[in-house]
Amino acid sequence: MSIRKVSEQERQSLETSQDNSRESYETRILNELLGFTRVFRLLTDAKKPLIGHNMLMDLMLIYDKFYMPLPDRYTQFKNDIHKLFPYVFDTKHISASLRKAFETTGLLEETVLGSLYRALDSKEGRFHALHSPDIVHAPGSDRYLEVQKLHEAGYDAYLTGYVFLRLSHLNIMQGVSSSDAEPCSFQQYMASMKPFMNKVNIIRASVNHIQLDGSDPLSERPQWLHVQSRKVAYQLSSAQLARWFSAYGSVDIRLTGSTRALVATGNHRCAKDILKAFHTHELICVSKYNMWRHSPVIRGLMWTGVLVSGGVCLWALLSNNKKGE
Repeated sequence: MSIRKVSEQERQSLETSQDNSRESYETRILNELLGFTRVFRLLTDAKKPLIGHNMLMDLMLIYDKFYMPLPDRYTQFKNDIHKLFPYVFDTKHISASLRKAFETTGLLEETVLGSLYRALDSKEGRFHALHSPDIVHAPGSDRYLEVQKLHEAGYDAYLTGYVFLRLSHLNIMQGVSSSDAEPCSFQQYMASMKPFMNKVNIIRASVNHIQLDGSDPLSERPQWLHVQSRKVAYQLSSAQLARWFSAYGSVDIRLTGSTRALVATGNHRCAKDILKAFHTHELICVSKYNMWRHSPVIRGLMWTGVLVSGGVCLWALLSNNKKGE
């Protein structure tokens, strides 16, 4: 330790330097404690478009970890997310919505992020429409040029942005003749994608997407299928039913008893094929679900009603007989 006498001017200079150093140190500690919350705050303050792929779980995680615990009410979650991020785009929903329009090209057959990227980065994907934008890595950010890192945050973010821009170009060029085609600005792309804004894909649900800034769409899913054993001794197995039915498409199975099950199919074609294939099956009977016929609760209430009304009628009949005597 060394001690020396300083002038008044030197003392003021040293005190100012220490204050700045202390403030800088406190700022660094605060930033380290905040972590990714700083990025979240920048995103919410900027109000820029938020682009993801099959991003419902991502939105829930962001909400829970950087905003507040997930609410009990679904509508509150939607309202809060829309206030935080007014412009949300889900490339999973966009690609599924555009699939039919580009069915002959084969570009959107698969909507998994990696498959979408490979299809849209192919020669057909890049040159299907005129004036396709060049997408290049910024100087010093060429790590992903040769190496694929699926499920690494930075790489998935790059793929998502790439897919969004390619989809935007395909969408805006629909029906445009080669003589009228011209390069597009990013603002034009965003305007063309407005019909897909704030629609987030949802899997294995009664609707195929949720609407963050309004009411969700009506369900277009096929009616449930009801499965029942033809023989009381034959007990149903969800694994066996899955092996039988999955050959016709995506299915979800829930056993409601040892001899009964409900099946949700991914589309109407799948449901129709299963009904046709198992129409005369020797072990199980498959039919469209009917609440009045197949719901245990409704059937229980109906039988209770029959017994109660029967009891009342019998009581009334006996009372009339006694009066007659």
